[in-house]
Amino acid sequence: SVGKIYLVEYNKDGIRYAMKSMRKDQLISEGIADNILVEKNVLMDGQSPFLLSLSFYFQTKNRIYFVTPFIPGGDLFHRLRKEAFLKEEEVKFYTAQVVIALQYLHDMGICYRDLKPENILIGIDGHIKLTDFGLSKILSNVDKTYTICGTVQYLAPEILGGEGYNGAVDWWSLGCIMYEMLVGRFPFRFQKDGKINIDVYKKPIRYPSYMDDKAKDLISKLLEMDPTKRLGNAENGWEDVKNHPYFEGVDWDKAKEKKLTPPFFPKSENEEDIKYFEKTFTDEPIYNDSGEALYNDEEEYKIFYIYS
Repeated sequence: SVGKIYLVEYNKDGIRYAMKSMRKDQLISEGIADNILVEKNVLMDGQSPFLLSLSFYFQTKNRIYFVTPFIPGGDLFHRLRKEAFLKEEEVKFYTAQVVIALQYLHDMGICYRDLKPENILIGIDGHIKLTDFGLSKILSNVDKTYTICGTVQYLAPEILGGEGYNGAVDWWSLGCIMYEMLVGRFPFRFQKDGKINIDVYKKPIRYPSYMDDKAKDLISKLLEMDPTKRLGNAENGWEDVKNHPYFEGVDWDKAKEKKLTPPFFPKSENEEDIKYFEKTFTDEPIYNDSGEALYNDEEEYKIFYIYS
């Protein structure tokens, strides 16, 4: 909501990057400057193979820029739009990698708060990268946080309850995404105007007859209304998730080292290929908020495409 992302080429080395441009005044007026600092710190960490990393950053008088590797395979949202739902092997593969990524964030004391298909990028190597940590919250010094934020379809019920929440909300979001990947729709029916009635969570989830029983059991435990009973929120955390029967046969050491063979490889024709991104975004004109063209011969970057 406060920035755009561009595919850019760095003139010094000819390498293509993704560049996130954010207005300073907007960050301050919306009270999210601290969130951007958290995002920068997560991106700069660069220790997890499944989190997007920060290549470099810079600022001008009015804007802050984060520059990251360009991931040409697009995001999981685009893949779901194209396929409707995914095969079991793909769902298990992506879910396992997200579990490892969440475990890393939670070990850092960070609650992600915006896990959704749009934020799960698919690399040209077939492996995922989580991105967009602008809503992430450091919980290392507090037990709970209270801000209502996130994306409607993936919001855990305790976020709306006003009693505070922790990293368990991320496991709820994973349950929603897993259901969506397997079924092709959301597990809960929300109003078309986007308003949330917490009673929607009290209705029983309908599982299709073809769904694997182990997958159904894992989803039901991730979508546990009581966060204290939700899988992943106990003392053992992610260990309880990865030990679930659904993941039987998954070599977690190989998964962490990206040694498992991906079930899908994006096919990119060249470094400028953006076919795996939504045309709604890639067709946008490249202008800043004042209606001025962003291309400038004196800058060390030139802008090719918007994709988010």
